[in-house]
Amino acid sequence: MLQKLDELSIVLPYNTGGMEKIEEYKNQIEGPQMQLFSYSGNSSFNVSKGVTFAVNRATSPDILNYGKLSQDCTNFTSQIKHEGGVPFYKTATDSDGWNLKMNTTGTSVLPKYIYSTRWVNADKFVKFFGVKSKYSASTLGRYQAFVKFAAAIKKGSFIAYDKEADGSWNHNGFVT
Repeated sequence: MLQKLDELSIVLPYNTGGMEKIEEYKNQIEGPQMQLFSYSGNSSFNVSKGVTFAVNRATSPDILNYGKLSQDCTNFTSQIKHEGGVPFYKTATDSDGWNLKMNTTGTSVLPKYIYSTRWVNADKFVKFFGVKSKYSASTLGRYQAFVKFAAAIKKGSFIAYDKEADGSWNHNGFVT
């Protein structure tokens, strides 16, 4: 059910109001602590390889293989996932997937790299890979909630930030 709601959220235009209803349904189904990993390839992530790549490329981006964007946080977290062993995801029925490919048409009009939305968009990335735990500063007992959330973070954790607390993730990071 949750996967179908995620798929629906990808194809709905943002200005229809439908996204809010989907998020409302998902929150009812998921409850306060969500244990969801939409993409099974996520289980092949090797923390050691991911950390090594992140440390080596944090100040020296791998532009040759991945390009660089002006707001590059999710591109970088996607690189870490991929270098850590998570395979690209693309099927005939999935209009977006999680991947990037090089422009091989030989024309300079197209960009050198063609990124899927899930590869570079923080919200789509998080919703594709799923959320293991959430911290909400708007709830009662927020100190205890933060302590519990912080205790779960360790080397190899991917973290996301919802700046406006509107259910749409704005920023991604990785713990080394």
